[in-house]
Amino acid sequence: MRKFIKYANPAISHWEIERLVRMVRDEVIGGTVLEIGVHRGGSALVWKRFLFPHCLVGIDYDGSADAPNGMHLITGRSQDPDIIESALAAVDDRIDFLFIDGGHREDEVASDWSTFFPAVRRGGVIALHDIHAPETDEVQVALLWDKIRYAYKTAEIWDPSSTGIGVVFK
Repeated sequence: MRKFIKYANPAISHWEIERLVRMVRDEVIGGTVLEIGVHRGGSALVWKRFLFPHCLVGIDYDGSADAPNGMHLITGRSQDPDIIESALAAVDDRIDFLFIDGGHREDEVASDWSTFFPAVRRGGVIALHDIHAPETDEVQVALLWDKIRYAYKTAEIWDPSSTGIGVVFK
């Protein structure tokens, strides 16, 4: 796994993403994956290789994302009603694994959470990237994480040299 993660080179701590995959694989293998914030496509390659999704959907805001083959890429902001409608249709209103790493302002992350959380099946998993990133005007994921981390069964994956992943088990 480590060798492939190095090859895919996701814009996430390699240590963190490996731990995440090992933590959630049994719960979501072969299911539907929705990734918000595809960027270079490295994490999407990891989901494809190790979670074996029957449906892999990504949302990225500017059209420059490098989506792997087989990923249904939707271009636009994940808060846009048309994009939401397209994404929910693509996943048939049922998500097994939701990875939120798009807009990082509190309102953006909260919107992604409240919009897509209802579509995550019972027993599914939601992961939020950058829960320990230093707070700025543009990075506020920790504010949402602090609100939800005690309301659900959760775990944190955090390499102190990186920004952390919060995991919610629905």
